[in-house]
Amino acid sequence: MTDVMIQAFHYDSQKHLGSRIFAGPPGYDTGVLAHKLIDSLELKTLIIDYNGLDMGLITINLNQHSLEYFCLYPQYIGKGLGTKIWYQIESMFELDDWSVETPEYSLSNRKFYQKLGFKELGKKQYSATNFSIYLYKKMPKAN
Repeated sequence: MTDVMIQAFHYDSQKHLGSRIFAGPPGYDTGVLAHKLIDSLELKTLIIDYNGLDMGLITINLNQHSLEYFCLYPQYIGKGLGTKIWYQIESMFELDDWSVETPEYSLSNRKFYQKLGFKELGKKQYSATNFSIYLYKKMPKAN
């Protein structure tokens, strides 16, 4: 889990902030975050595997209807796999209202979530990072 987090967060931060910038949530690169996700009773982490290939991970909080982490290895980004995986998650858990947070600098993440139907609610600052976080919400479809 830590390996995919390192690769995904480094890919994203380098893409948007420059080749020498490595950014991510606290503990993503030390294994602390991975252990926190595994040990959590509230979070469900799924390893994304296709034909025996480890492609990434997704962590959700079903009680909060929140997407906590969605990390793909860089070689799988931009190929439509994230969209397919997300639609599978929505149908698997039969929820149609979700929330997600993503770094302000991550234009590609913001575009991805908007493409999936998430609407921007605003932004906030976490004291643990120097970056603002955008908040998104996907609302239930009207009948």
